Amino acid sequence: MTSNSDYNERMQRAGAFEETANTKGWDYLKSYYQNQVQSFVTRMLLEEERDTASYDAQRRELIGLRKFLGQVTADLDFLRDERKKNEPTSK
Repeated sequence: MTSNSDYNERMQRAGAFEETANTKGWDYLKSYYQNQVQSFVTRMLLEEERDTASYDAQRRELIGLRKFLGQVTADLDFLRDERKKNEPTSK
């Protein structure tokens, strides 16, 4: 169970993420991640002679970006769900 302060913090964070997600910058962030993944995969497939360990730094960066984008998406989903729960029900 989360505390009231954790809940409030998550709602605040989600609200800030929502503001960001409604900007062109958010589209650029998602596009940047997708392009980086595509570039990484292409390089790995084309550079047959290269040791896979040499890709670890970029792989870790992509994992971090994926986790960040996942956290933002989860908070946005949480915010949407909370708003739905708090909507007045029509009779």
